Amino acid sequence: FGTAEIPVGAGEGKSDSSALEIVLDRGRLATGRVLDLEERPVPGARVRILAAGLQAETPKGGEPQEATTDSEGRFRKNGLPGLRLDLQAWADGFAPMAVHGVRVPAGDGPVDLGDLLLEPEAIVSGRVHDLEGRPVEGAEISSPDPFLPRPSVPFRAPRASEESEASERPLAFEKNGPFAATGPDGGFRLHGLIPGRATEIRVRATGFLPRDLRNIAAPGPPLEIELQPAAQVSGRVRTAQGESLPGARIHLLPLPSEGREMAPALGEQQTTAGQEGLFRAAEVPPGDLEIWAEAEDFLPSPPIRLHAPAGVPLAPMELVLEPGGVLRGQVLSEDGEAVPKALLFLETASTRSLRDGSFQLAGVPRGLNSLNVRHPSFNPWSRRVDVEPGGPALEILLRPGVEVRGKVVDPDDLPLPDARVLLEGVDGTVNATYSARSQPDGTFSFPAVSDGRYRLSAELPRFVPPRSFPEVTVEGRELADLEIRLRAGGALEGRILGLDFEELAAVSVEAEAAGGEVRPGEIDFEGMYRLDDLAPGDYLLRASTRDGRRQASARVRLEAGHASARRDLTFQDGLVLKGQVRAAGEPLPGTLITLRDLDRLTSRTVEGGIDGRFRLDDLPAGRFRVELANRSHGLVDNREVLLTDDRELFIDLEVSVLEGRILNAASFEPVAGGQVVLRHVLESGEEGSTFAESADSEGAF
Repeated sequence: FGTAEIPVGAGEGKSDSSALEIVLDRGRLATGRVLDLEERPVPGARVRILAAGLQAETPKGGEPQEATTDSEGRFRKNGLPGLRLDLQAWADGFAPMAVHGVRVPAGDGPVDLGDLLLEPEAIVSGRVHDLEGRPVEGAEISSPDPFLPRPSVPFRAPRASEESEASERPLAFEKNGPFAATGPDGGFRLHGLIPGRATEIRVRATGFLPRDLRNIAAPGPPLEIELQPAAQVSGRVRTAQGESLPGARIHLLPLPSEGREMAPALGEQQTTAGQEGLFRAAEVPPGDLEIWAEAEDFLPSPPIRLHAPAGVPLAPMELVLEPGGVLRGQVLSEDGEAVPKALLFLETASTRSLRDGSFQLAGVPRGLNSLNVRHPSFNPWSRRVDVEPGGPALEILLRPGVEVRGKVVDPDDLPLPDARVLLEGVDGTVNATYSARSQPDGTFSFPAVSDGRYRLSAELPRFVPPRSFPEVTVEGRELADLEIRLRAGGALEGRILGLDFEELAAVSVEAEAAGGEVRPGEIDFEGMYRLDDLAPGDYLLRASTRDGRRQASARVRLEAGHASARRDLTFQDGLVLKGQVRAAGEPLPGTLITLRDLDRLTSRTVEGGIDGRFRLDDLPAGRFRVELANRSHGLVDNREVLLTDDRELFIDLEVSVLEGRILNAASFEPVAGGQVVLRHVLESGEEGSTFAESADSEGAF
């Protein structure tokens, strides 16, 4: 059967004993086969049927369906999730595959989805070791490739090769793709990868910093993966009276220190205290850090600054929490009615009012606190309140909002029903967003809006919004007769040429407007693409393979008043630019390489592999700017190249350090937190890379 969604209204304090009748439409039966490349049946294969990615014609509640093939490779499943489908299939010993945009023919009879062909899997193998070359056993290896299927249950993959003592733990597709674990020799074999497609590999091991490897060839040479030891912090969270606080949250914040690269991965980490208030964090970046704890009804513990060495567990510490004050009261309307679900927040705590409007905030610092109250149907309330033991309960009166109403129409003033209308706050005092649907006559209404400045907008499939939406100001009086005018949008469509079936499954298409806005589109299994709801104007169409190595692009104009414009995109053999990025003579992995075509004003970006190597195909002859950016090392570089033939580019960055202090010119006192900006000027005189760094408390940078 199919699915049904029925709105049910229930007023507070009311009951309805009448029976609720739910009628299910009989779902359509989907059938098909899974075969190998020699067209032999693949029994036990898993097939997932889901609504195609961006389609607007998916029935409400259209959940993905899964089936398993029988001994003849056939699968059957009732209840299709949409009118256009994406199909995914995977099996033990084979690479997963996907087919996009399969259109379901009209009717109510069975639907034959055809044959799904699986090719043999690719395997990535290697060894994980520490800085001393010792094997790391039990490291978890995974490939969170977004193009791979995500089954709801794992399955057993082939056994590890006899060449490695890899763990006999089942290798599986889990929530994020293929998975493996290292054996006593540190060896692993990661199964279930797609041949010829670069993938990302994540490595996690207790006591070591996590590591992500990108653009790994599958299959490829065995990997040697070196893990750096992490710091290990443990301890106990308790009250001043010695009682344990299980469930307390422990925060660890790495601080800038000498030799530490503040990569994005070094943000705040959190863990939770278990039984007896004990906690342990085993993947902490070595160096200086701050640690503190917080728990419900308690004040946060004072931050402790410490130095955590690599690979050496710190002595267990104790984090002591003091109880905070309690703030109680009730939230009411000006008419004396209880206001439930009002958000009340202080700097250190927050809660929502209950059905009778009552609230309690515990763990509040004693003394004066700034209390704020927000509810979408009432105006904001803010006061300074004094929190003392045994203090009186607060009574908070909220002023109700006012009605804002209007109409959504087309350029001929005809009403547009079912448009989604939004009223969004545009200044810091208004955090609310209101949503409504236009009625059959195009009218919409927000019954209770608090004071403030808002942006009024609307969206409707097959229509495009104006260049800018109006701002409205609510000041305690209702607003009426507002108007939003939408015009019919156009479409860009065509076909992707020059790629085989497997390559099409990993291609994306997008259109970039003159103002820089990028809109994604859909591609079906035959290479037909379409982008809807576009305003008239000039667009840069791009179709790219997932790794960015290949791209086809074209400029196209969508004329006003035209329903669509057609342009095919052809992947053609062109020039190749490949190379390697190194720093101080060593490969620089994870570098983003952006190639800007100075003649055609287009660009492409790829990411270098673990060995720093990169490759871009299908390039025209001409002048290009090569821009490098490596976030984990804070390195950037720009240079220009001329392509007249295939070219190999080796870039070895010479890394330098510029250091100094920022001083007050009058007093010669250090300026803490000041920022230093260093801009690279190219030989052409144009501005290239920009480096920025903040000074520490002593003004040093």
